[in-house]
Amino acid sequence: PTELSACEQTLETLKDWCGGFTPWSVWTPWRGETKVDRVAAATLGADLGKLLARDVALMEYLVWGWTDPDLVQRHGAKNVWGLACADLIERRRRALKAHATQLGMTADDRTGCALAPEIAALVERPFEIFLERRL
Repeated sequence: PTELSACEQTLETLKDWCGGFTPWSVWTPWRGETKVDRVAAATLGADLGKLLARDVALMEYLVWGWTDPDLVQRHGAKNVWGLACADLIERRRRALKAHATQLGMTADDRTGCALAPEIAALVERPFEIFLERRL
């Protein structure tokens, strides 16, 4: 028997987990993100969606994608959804502050993953945007 890669193992684990409730959607970062961890998560989510028993909506959220000057032309969404979350702003602030690397607050940030101030400020919005696509 051949060994599965870490990605394949994760995909199998997620597929097995989803077998217990048959989801209608899979939520991932936007596939057009530029950071490798988010691209990997988006790819994993899309691969999972293709393996599920029903046609699922792939719901993507933007992080670095907000800085894409061609976002309107490139997003590729079937629908764009807004989710009201004004009551979660303080929780979102705390979550962001808990990730020093996202705020560039580490002594040695070689990752280049610190969010630009205009992106970090999006936690103050009373809504979140999701892009829906079908696989």
